[in-house]
Amino acid sequence: MPNVEQATAANRLQQLLYTLGRAYLQKEQYAEAFDKLKQLLEMDADNADILLDTAIAALGLNEVSAPTLALYEKALARNPDSAALKFGLASLFAHKNIATPFAIELCQSVAEAAPGNEQQIRFFLKKYYEDAGQLDKARAEEQKAIFSGNDLKSIRAFLEKLWWEGKFAEALSALQSAPKVNGHFESITRELAVTHAYEALATGRRIEKIETIKTMLDAGPSLQPAAAMADLRDYLVLRLSLLRGELPPANGEEIFAAAPFSLHEEVLSRLNKPDGRQDDQEPANGEWRGFLVAQVFKYDGNEVPERLRNLLSTHLAELPNSILRLCGTSVISLAANPIVQIRAIVDFMQSLEDYNAAVAESDRVMLAGGLQVRPPSKPEGDRDILAALVEAAHLFRLAEQYLTPESGVGTLLLHPAETELARQPGAGFTLMAMESVKLLPGRETTCAEVVWRNPLSLLKPGQIYTFDRVEIRKRLLKHNSYGTYLAHDVQLDRPMIMKVMLPADAAPFLQDQDKRQQLYARIRSIARLSHPHLAFLYDMGEHEGMMFLSREYIEGKNLSDLHFRDEQRDGEILAMLQKIARALLYANSKGVAHLNLKPGNIWLSEAQELKISDFRIPGFIEDGANASVLFPAHWRYLAPEILAGEDGDARSDIYSLGIIAYELIAGKHPYSTAGAIHSPKDIFKAHIAPLNEQERPHHRAWDDFVMRAIQRDADRRFADLTVIDQELRAIQMEMLKKALNSAR
Repeated sequence: MPNVEQATAANRLQQLLYTLGRAYLQKEQYAEAFDKLKQLLEMDADNADILLDTAIAALGLNEVSAPTLALYEKALARNPDSAALKFGLASLFAHKNIATPFAIELCQSVAEAAPGNEQQIRFFLKKYYEDAGQLDKARAEEQKAIFSGNDLKSIRAFLEKLWWEGKFAEALSALQSAPKVNGHFESITRELAVTHAYEALATGRRIEKIETIKTMLDAGPSLQPAAAMADLRDYLVLRLSLLRGELPPANGEEIFAAAPFSLHEEVLSRLNKPDGRQDDQEPANGEWRGFLVAQVFKYDGNEVPERLRNLLSTHLAELPNSILRLCGTSVISLAANPIVQIRAIVDFMQSLEDYNAAVAESDRVMLAGGLQVRPPSKPEGDRDILAALVEAAHLFRLAEQYLTPESGVGTLLLHPAETELARQPGAGFTLMAMESVKLLPGRETTCAEVVWRNPLSLLKPGQIYTFDRVEIRKRLLKHNSYGTYLAHDVQLDRPMIMKVMLPADAAPFLQDQDKRQQLYARIRSIARLSHPHLAFLYDMGEHEGMMFLSREYIEGKNLSDLHFRDEQRDGEILAMLQKIARALLYANSKGVAHLNLKPGNIWLSEAQELKISDFRIPGFIEDGANASVLFPAHWRYLAPEILAGEDGDARSDIYSLGIIAYELIAGKHPYSTAGAIHSPKDIFKAHIAPLNEQERPHHRAWDDFVMRAIQRDADRRFADLTVIDQELRAIQMEMLKKALNSAR
C-alpha cells in the first residue's frame, strides 16, 4: 500500500511540474519553465515530450552550458522531426558561436532548408571552416550566404572580390546557380555579362561564344548609365570588351560585329548635361587628355546637399576645351588639359574645407575623384578613348574605397603615377605615388594621390592644429620646403620645437624608400647624441603627406641677440667658442657633423646654458645648391662646399665657426668687408679683409686662428675639431699671459 501511495504522489508531482512548466513556457517565462521541466526530466529522463519542452525552455534562456548542450542533442535525437527545435538550435549555435560537431552538423542541415536567418547561419559556418583551415568549404558557405540574402550590393561586392582575384570560373559558377536561390534573374544576367567582360579584358582574349555575347547584349537594357556610376562603369566595361569582338559567320550569316565606338553617341548623349549647359558651349571634337570622374559624399553616408553637388559642377563647367556630364550624383569631365581639371578640383576641395569648418561634423562632406591622363603623344583612337573612360571610372571606384572620416576633404587619384603634370611651373600640387594596386582585374599598376593641402598653412594666431599627442600652436618661421612651429607635447606636458616638411617636398622622400631610409638614418644619428650643449632631438614621423621632427625647446636668446661687455669681450667669446667646439667635437666623434652652424642655431638658455640646435637634415634645411632664393641669415655662415652642393664634413663646421668668431670679434660679418657679396655664388670670388685690419680692438691671438678657419679651400683649414680645441686652448693661454702681465 505505501508503494502505491508513493507512486500516486509521484505521479501527482510529475503532473503538477509538467502543468506548471508548460504554463510558464506558453507565457515565455523560460527560467521558471526550465526549472520545473528540469525537475520533471530528472524523474523521467527519456520522455520525448519532456525533453523537447525542456530544450525549448533552455533555448529561450540562450543556455549553452555543457549539460545543456547534451540535453539539446538528446532532445533532438528523440524528436528528429521538430523543425522548431532544429531551427532554434541552429540560430542559437550561430549566435553563440557554438562549434561542436553536433552544432556544425545541425547548422549545415538547417541552412539547406533556407530558413529566414540562413545568411547568419552560413556566415557562422564560413567562420568555422576558415578557423579549421577548410578554405574551400568556407568560400562555398560565403557564396551561399551572400546569395541567400537577396542583397544585390553584397552580391556585387562578393563578385568583385572574385573578379579582382581572377577567379572568373568561380564567379560564373556562383551566378549560374543564383537564380534558383533568389530569383533576381535580370540582375543575375547583368552580373554574368560583366563577369564575361572583365574576364575578356583581364585575359586579353576575344569573346567568341555566341551565348556569351547574347548574355552580354541582353544585359544592356537593364543598365541606366545616366542614373548611377555603377551602371555607367558596367556599360563601359561591356562596351570595351565587345569593341573588337567580331565573330566568324555562322550558318552563312554574320551574327555580330561591333560597330566603331562613338564617344558622343554611346556615352555623352546618354548622360545628363548640367542645367543651362548648351551644345554650342562644348567643343564638337577634341584631343582629350584628361578623363575625370568625381563625386561628393557625406561623412555619415546620407545625401549630399544639392548646392554642393552644383558647386562641383560649377568648378568644372567653365574649363576651357572641356565637356561635362552628370551621371547620377557623379560628374564626368573630359578636358584637353588635365592640369586645369586638377586645379579645379583642388579649388573645390579648398571650398569644402571652409564649408566643413562651418558645419557640424555630421554634415561634413568629402570628395572622391579619379583622373586618367593620356600622354600627349599617343594617337587618339576608339579603343584608347573608351579604355581611358573605363580606367577613370575604376580609378574613381578606388578613390571611393579609400575614403574614411580621416580623409579630410577627400582624395583625388591620378593614373598613371608618372606624369609631367606636377613638374609644370606653378602647378600648385604634387603627386604622391601609391603602392601597386589592381585598377582592373588582371591589371596591376601604380597611381598617385594629388597632394595639394598643407593643413598648417591655414594655422591662424590663437588656433591649434592637433595630431596624435602634439598640439602645434604657433608658426615661428616659414621656409621654402618646411615650416618651424612652436608645439606642445600634451602627454608629457612640455613645449618643443617642431619642423614640418611640406607635402610637395616630403613626396620625394615618401615615394623613394632609399631616400626615406637615408633621411631617417641621419635623424637617428642626431637623436642618439647626448651632450649638455646639444639640444635633444625628440621624435620624427609622417602625417597627412608631411614629414616632421621635433626637438627640445630652449627658453632664452640665440647668439644673434647676445651682447658682450667690451672689457671682457675676448674672454666671453672664447668661452663660448670653446663650448661650441667641444660640442661639435663630441658629435664628430659619433660620426655626425652639424653642417648648419649659425648664430640662429646657438642658444643661451635662461639658466645661461649654451645649446646648439638644428643639425643639417635633408628636407628640413634650405638647399644652398638648388634654391632660387636663400636668406642671408642662412647662407652667410655656410661653407662654400656646402653651397656648392657637396656633402661637407667637420671642416665645414670649422668654416662656420670661423665666420661666427670673425663676426663676434670684429662686430661685423666678414662678407660685409669683402665688397659686393649679395648671393652665395659671390663667395667663391670674394676677398675677405683680414681680421687684423678691423677697427674693433681684440686680442691678436685671434687673427691667424680666424683667417685660417675661413679659408675657402677646405684643405687649407684646420684639419679637424681636435686641432680647433687645441688652438682655442692656446689662445686662452695667450690671453691669460697678457692678463698676468697687465696685473704686474
